[in-house]
Amino acid sequence: MKLKFTIHYHTAWGERLHVVVGYHHQDGSCKQQNLAMQTDDGRLWTLETAVLVSLRHPLSHIEYHYQVESGEGEVVRREWTLVPRRYYFDASKDYLFQDQWRDRPLAYHLYTKAYRTSVRDLREEEVEVARLPLFRRTVLFRVAAPQLQAGQAVAVLGSHPAIGSWNITRYVEMQYVGCSEWMLSVDVVGWQMPVEYKYVVVDVKSHALLAWEEGCNRLISTDTEQMNDGKVLVQYGEPLRLCEQPWRLAGVRIPASLLRNDVRGAQADLKRLVDWAVLAGLKVVCVPPRLQPKQMKSVADYARLQGVVLMGEWTPNIKTDSSVPDCYDALCVSRLYDFVQEQHIPYQLSAVFEDSTALFCIEDWSLLSDDVRTVLDLLRFVRLESRRVPGQLTARQSAEVIARHLSSLSKLCVLPLQDWLAMDVKLRKNSPTIEQLLEAEHFNKKLKAMIEQSGRNPEKLSEKQ
Repeated sequence: MKLKFTIHYHTAWGERLHVVVGYHHQDGSCKQQNLAMQTDDGRLWTLETAVLVSLRHPLSHIEYHYQVESGEGEVVRREWTLVPRRYYFDASKDYLFQDQWRDRPLAYHLYTKAYRTSVRDLREEEVEVARLPLFRRTVLFRVAAPQLQAGQAVAVLGSHPAIGSWNITRYVEMQYVGCSEWMLSVDVVGWQMPVEYKYVVVDVKSHALLAWEEGCNRLISTDTEQMNDGKVLVQYGEPLRLCEQPWRLAGVRIPASLLRNDVRGAQADLKRLVDWAVLAGLKVVCVPPRLQPKQMKSVADYARLQGVVLMGEWTPNIKTDSSVPDCYDALCVSRLYDFVQEQHIPYQLSAVFEDSTALFCIEDWSLLSDDVRTVLDLLRFVRLESRRVPGQLTARQSAEVIARHLSSLSKLCVLPLQDWLAMDVKLRKNSPTIEQLLEAEHFNKKLKAMIEQSGRNPEKLSEKQ
């Protein structure tokens, strides 16, 4: 069995592209190889490698990713690996991978814990090793489609009769393999290349074609010589080109003074505040750094069951353990400027965040350099709308200011509790307790209606199956 990798990537002088391949055996063991790719022009990189098949330790699947290394072997950049390139192993086939470099997708928020919590989809998924049928000559289609809604599926429709001849009633539906990924294998014996195709969205129940993906037709452009017997061509390029439904959340920042000092008391208070957030239509609860991450786990689990995103405030520190706390669905990163001063290589900065599925946000971009902003954009940090409401305003004026904040384009609008209370004269004066907030029926209904009118906090489950 041979593996041939082809990818377009423009490296800087002295850099080299590598492919890291993991060979997973049926007994659960894994052997990994870091292989240097070859190029003639610094743009088109290729590698062909043979796989040694062991009868004692048969392989189950392969998994790989690309990374850029310096001349000294230091990793300068690694592609996005949250959704792995994982494929079933067939020892009788040769695989051709015509790939594109994968940064975090523009719609990365659809992969985060914050999104899954907000739409009440708490499944922990992985890309399964799908044993799709392989033929004498096979094209394996694969596409990422995180923007699908409940009851929708992805299909292939193209210029060849085997994939519909562009007839909207003859599309070929794909198989869902987890993590918003869809796959399909097609017998291409006798095909004349090139062949054009597009991905389409179909209704699972009615089988109606709902939408074509946007942009130009995709192309299978391999030559006939490459696609001889025993070959599997893997077509895995850019994600489904289709706009996702707007996703913006409203939330509240809880003051530390509202929580009891002991751990159990603070945990109970936070759970009651989650209950109040549900009544008021708030999807995000930003908690003060009162409790340790381990102590927040039970609160985070409770919030997820209620469809509420628990947000923490986190300051990375390179001198200590800078690992991302995993108990929160979202994190407001503070004092990033100080952290960046000690991070001379952009990859080191991105490596801190790249393995987490939390939604990262930042309030003030003005202190950051253009280079750091570029890295944060690649990491898909989102802007946080959290501007304060002036204290001298009347309740009506405060409501107007908050309505403008809610109508902003930011993914998150998380305002201090005191600002939300500024819309109600009695609550603003009395500094209410948690129980009083739960009993403020008129205020909670007003707040919920205001948020719904702004178009935030949609209650749509994004099921893929």
